[in-house]
Amino acid sequence: MPADAYIMIGMAGFFFILFILAFLRAKNEDRKIDDALCQRMDVKGYGSFHIESGALRIGGWICFLIALTLLIMGIVYLAV
Repeated sequence: MPADAYIMIGMAGFFFILFILAFLRAKNEDRKIDDALCQRMDVKGYGSFHIESGALRIGGWICFLIALTLLIMGIVYLAV
C-alpha cells in the first residue's frame, strides 16, 4: 500500500506550498500598508478591503502543521 503513503506525502507538499503562499501574501500586505503610510494616503479607507496579515500568517502556520503531520504519517506508513 505505498500508494497511500505517496498520496499523503503529496498532500503534505500541497499544504507546504499553501504555507509559503500565505506568508508571501502576508508580507505583500504589510508592504502595501507601509507604502500607503509613506505616501500619506488615507489609510482608514484602505483598511476596509485588505486581508489581515496576521490572519494569513496564522493560516500559514496551520498549513505548515498539517503538512508536517501528513509528511510524518506518510513516511511512517512507507516504513511499515
